[in-house]
Amino acid sequence: MRTTKLTTSAIFGADLKSAQTADDLFSKEGRQALHECFWSESEDGLDLPVAIGPAFGDAESLFAEAATYHSAFVPVTAYIRVLDDASLKKLLRRSKEVSPDLSAHEIRSAIGLAIGELLTASLRNFKSPTEVASYGASRWTLSFAVYRSAALHGDLSPDVVVERWLRIRDIMRMDSPKEHAASISWIRTLQGTGASPQLGEGPQASIAETVSGRQSLSWLGVKLAESLGGVRREVEAMRGPFDDRSVAFGQLVQAVTTKLPKGELGAIYIAFFCNEILPGSLSHFRLLAPLISSYPTVVIWYGIFASLSERFDWREAFSGLGLKMARDLLQPFSPGRRPTCDIAFAELEVLSRLPLRADVIKPTHPRACSVELFPGVEGFFRFGNDDDSRTLTSGERQLMEDHARRDVLLRRLLHEALGLVPERKSATPSPAPNRSKRSRGY
Repeated sequence: MRTTKLTTSAIFGADLKSAQTADDLFSKEGRQALHECFWSESEDGLDLPVAIGPAFGDAESLFAEAATYHSAFVPVTAYIRVLDDASLKKLLRRSKEVSPDLSAHEIRSAIGLAIGELLTASLRNFKSPTEVASYGASRWTLSFAVYRSAALHGDLSPDVVVERWLRIRDIMRMDSPKEHAASISWIRTLQGTGASPQLGEGPQASIAETVSGRQSLSWLGVKLAESLGGVRREVEAMRGPFDDRSVAFGQLVQAVTTKLPKGELGAIYIAFFCNEILPGSLSHFRLLAPLISSYPTVVIWYGIFASLSERFDWREAFSGLGLKMARDLLQPFSPGRRPTCDIAFAELEVLSRLPLRADVIKPTHPRACSVELFPGVEGFFRFGNDDDSRTLTSGERQLMEDHARRDVLLRRLLHEALGLVPERKSATPSPAPNRSKRSRGY
């Protein structure tokens, strides 16, 4: 890969021969700064470098100058990767392709967490059906961004990824689920190379052992039951006949909410026991709907516990969502190829100082913008107004939770009523009534 040193105007094929005005954003001297340009060996017709190392490491000035004098080339990062990392420059010079690296445990976790995010969003969404969890939507999740970043940039802190993801949502005026972000970041940190936080004794330490893959779900179940106390019968019922598990789950929820009326630890207990109804199925998330206001991350944890279950088949989850998501997580990345995003995070941050317009960003879809958080890590974010994605008002959420509580109560009463019905003694079956030929269905 060849390199050259060029000014911004030379990169974009302009000489800036016009006289400067007194209120120019940049001085003439400032616009003569030389950027390190990396060119692909094969021409693609754009006559632009595939990557740029900004002069003095000042990418912000490069973006502002391009927006001021070369607006037709904005967003610059849709065509040219603007580098801010010395290690990436080394990769470019060697033209090496980066092979993503994730363990089977991490892949399962990424898929389970993404599904948990999508189910949480659908339960909170006013117009969306509760079964919404699709491959396309998975590319909007924080889980995808965090684990794709881990696959390509293993030494990158999950907190840094979370910070950028939340900032992009803030720029796009989307909701920022900070509780979800904190849980996903913590889970990913536990699974990182050499990550072994000293949590001492107690439920948090047991949870960390299982999330990291060092202990099984059954081992965690014993620890959680011991820490909760007085629920041995209910926990045993969760492993008994299937018809008894929903009732036992309701009783366990009552025990948890009494001891832990809100917070992350309560969400973990409830999510774990919900998965025990049918491990790995993800089919009982609706039971968690009335608990989201007190335990915002409960469905996120339900997703991770389901994905770590032995019966969970990530290739078949949600009609193949997991298989296709894994394909994208493990897609090789070549720093020497052009970006495929609409805009990169650093340039979006600069352009967000003015109202974002579609004719400037040129998004992939009128309502979806592809943003590169880190090289090779792209996520989709809503662009423009999207009334269909508005979240529930407090009144609407309360009504939904009241209906869900009523359904749980009715289900519990039905099970109790069936338990009171005495078993029938065997009786001689009555003969079937004679049917005339005319009365037959054929």
